[in-house]
Amino acid sequence: MRAALAHVIGDILQSLGVCLSAALIWAFNDRWLDENGVSYWYRTDPICTFLFSILVLWSTTGTIREAVHVLMAGVPRNVNMAAVQAQLLAIPTVVEVHDLHVWTLVGSKRNMWAHIQVHPGADSTPVILAAQKVARQHNCQHTCFQVEDSGSYDKSVEGHHGCYHP
Repeated sequence: MRAALAHVIGDILQSLGVCLSAALIWAFNDRWLDENGVSYWYRTDPICTFLFSILVLWSTTGTIREAVHVLMAGVPRNVNMAAVQAQLLAIPTVVEVHDLHVWTLVGSKRNMWAHIQVHPGADSTPVILAAQKVARQHNCQHTCFQVEDSGSYDKSVEGHHGCYHP
């Protein structure tokens, strides 16, 4: 949406530049002549086009940077992953958090997932509810938490290509 708005504003500015160039050429085409008798005012149109191209490049770099960040499932800039992990580890009965991911899909819609290991035999429902509360604190609307019993879950099934990396 921001890119479309920037495009419309850019088109308006370009149109104003073209109109200004045309007005200058029309008004002053018989003044400030070069050695061939051509007015220097005819150069306002390519100069305006060059300046507009710089404006377009300047205004789109932020949009391109953000689009690449979203496409690469990058962590939102204002999310401190160490703090998120510490908050999840502070949940009662949690012994380990791994495969923690926070990313943005569209605009401000954030997602969080994590594998959470708990003490053997611990009830997973309060852990999931507390983890969802942590996610909401970081504006994550969609969550997926895998609760693992540390007494019976074998992390080696995730393999070296899996999500567990000691």
